[in-house]
Amino acid sequence: MTLLRSTALALALAVGASGAALGADRTTVAVAGPWEVKSLDPSISGFVFQRMQVMETLVDADASGRLRPGLATDWTASDDGLAWRFTLRSGVTFHDGTPLDAAAAVAALARAAERPGVLGKAPIDAIAADGDAAVTITLRTPFAALPALLAHATTVVPAPAAFDADGHPVAAIGTGPFRIETFSPPQRMVVARYEGYWGEQPALAGASYLAASRAETRALLAESGDADLVFTLDPAGFARLGDVENVAAVAVPIPRVVTLKLNSGHPLLAAPEARQALSLAIDRRAIAAGIVRFADAAATQLFPPALD
Repeated sequence: MTLLRSTALALALAVGASGAALGADRTTVAVAGPWEVKSLDPSISGFVFQRMQVMETLVDADASGRLRPGLATDWTASDDGLAWRFTLRSGVTFHDGTPLDAAAAVAALARAAERPGVLGKAPIDAIAADGDAAVTITLRTPFAALPALLAHATTVVPAPAAFDADGHPVAAIGTGPFRIETFSPPQRMVVARYEGYWGEQPALAGASYLAASRAETRALLAESGDADLVFTLDPAGFARLGDVENVAAVAVPIPRVVTLKLNSGHPLLAAPEARQALSLAIDRRAIAAGIVRFADAAATQLFPPALD
């Protein structure tokens, strides 16, 4: 029985109207986060590549988590649920100028399926090209969540030229609105606008990303104006920055849970009344307020009301 479920917080802040701030005359933005860019391998650094809009996935998700087209314009499943067909978007080119086709997408997904990541959770039997403009994924058993997995950062689609003949990554070449200009693992990456992007051109000419492992460091970067946008602060830093002029601190609930489970097979916990008594004895709101500094994260069900 789950007694405590508490939502973790993604804490982010943006610098406001200071000299280092985002403004109408700015053409670049400096971002800092806790995630290192350890490798050119998308199975390792795909999250940062995706968030910095260097690489894209077949399926995308909006701010509410609803699936929407990415590099695939649509997808359909066979009547028995064992075959999914993804139609690729036309007119898409990688940053090296080569076109996105089914062969490139198949190679990327096949490689992703062989490495740690979400595709290993799907009962995939085969990934194959369906002509030049579609990809078919065949399953051993029906798996309705497949499109959602293809929105995950470990399934980004890099160019064939991003790998050598042995399949080792040698470059980070994607299809996104930004291309990598400087790559200095594990801490820094600089991107520039890709003029050949298939979609709407971004307003920014470029951006930089700095991996800062300590939350205190990220807070100081925002306070000093050395970063325009930082992610994932600790409660103390978030509270302090709330009082800093020209800094906007924002707390966003995200669907993560902390649980305390009971062994209902234990003789002392066999009676439902015993488990209910323990549940009533836990002050969820006090724990949420004292540990994550967000009392509304307290929940008696899977997620708290704050996530509504």
